[in-house]
Amino acid sequence: MRLAHGVVGVAGYGLAGLAVVSLLLGGYLALHTLTFNDDARRTRGTVVGYFESVADGKRRYSPCIAFTAASGERVEFRGQLSASSKLLGEGSAVPVLYLATNPAIARVDLFVHNWLGATVALVLGASAAIMAFVLVRSAKRELA
Repeated sequence: MRLAHGVVGVAGYGLAGLAVVSLLLGGYLALHTLTFNDDARRTRGTVVGYFESVADGKRRYSPCIAFTAASGERVEFRGQLSASSKLLGEGSAVPVLYLATNPAIARVDLFVHNWLGATVALVLGASAAIMAFVLVRSAKRELA
């Protein structure tokens, strides 16, 4: 029985390691997004087409979005997310964020495109931290 509680404790510390890595990743992604958003300009873009790729025998689509920067320059960029279907209709207007100093660095200004990665990493990290705390505490209580 003592061995089982020792294994639970080791699993708890392993989960704590996962929590730390996940929280650091989530923090990095959130900081990167906040920094980008602080320096970015907002405008409207139009979905002008899709880039198609094949991964593991499955088709994936990434939107091609065009917009006009404040300087009058027309810019096209590839959306950050790809999906198995065309999520944004061609010709539809989408909010865009871009850097005034380099309009080619742009992204779709929607939660899924900006915050989903950071949110998932932070929620996973917080959940892993709670589970790690419970496992380690349980193992220490039983071994004492």
